[in-house]
Amino acid sequence: MPFNTVAPRRVRQAVLVLGSAASIALAAGPAQAMPLPSPGTSGPAVVAGNATSAAPDTIVAHGCNVWTCISVDGHPNLFTVHASQLVGWCGHFQFLFPHEHLNSGSGCNLKVVVDGDGAGKVCVIGWQKTGSTFTKVGEPCETVS
Repeated sequence: MPFNTVAPRRVRQAVLVLGSAASIALAAGPAQAMPLPSPGTSGPAVVAGNATSAAPDTIVAHGCNVWTCISVDGHPNLFTVHASQLVGWCGHFQFLFPHEHLNSGSGCNLKVVVDGDGAGKVCVIGWQKTGSTFTKVGEPCETVS
């Protein structure tokens, strides 16, 4: 089931709990559960870790770093970022966009989708929580141009 188009900068988050999908509502907007591609797999016009042209002025890119993965598609006027985990951990994602920084809600085995805009570097930082400490578990980046 594809996500509906939403206004830029709205966070959409799906959290898997013991193999079943559960939605979490965030202050930034409604949440919807959706299966994401498995890390390391690619669909049409996606090459892992590299940007390819899916249509004029549209980029599609995917990559992983440590335990955090990013998938970006769209163009500078509106792009969508999928953040997911390569292995299961509990914590949150921090999104670094050309014009803003956002944090997802916390949970375990997160898959989060965020819309943004602007040309430049787009990154997702995975933050694993152990007790009261957060540890960076990856910072994959792609470029929107």
